[in-house]
Amino acid sequence: MTYTCNRWPEASLKISRLPASDRSIANFIWAVDQSILALVVDGFHTKFFSISKTGKAEARAGFAVNPASFDAAADRVAFVGETSIEAPEVWLSGSSGTGRSSDETK
Repeated sequence: MTYTCNRWPEASLKISRLPASDRSIANFIWAVDQSILALVVDGFHTKFFSISKTGKAEARAGFAVNPASFDAAADRVAFVGETSIEAPEVWLSGSSGTGRSSDETK
């Protein structure tokens, strides 16, 4: 699949190196460094992948919840995370990939 960015036309890239070709990208955003932060469906779970300009995909650290809606700024990612037995909560993640729920930030 090929993704095109109007903001950085030279950043259009072909992603062919996800770890398994049967995984689909549920959502993605273009990062400041011209990489892509993608939310990938992996069976009954979702996880984040960073995809470089060359198309190389690397899994980011996992969470105890399944990320859903998300946005990123600089080295932070905010997302809604939930499980089959836990209600959706807002989570914050730093560059290290560790996250904490909105309940833990109080």
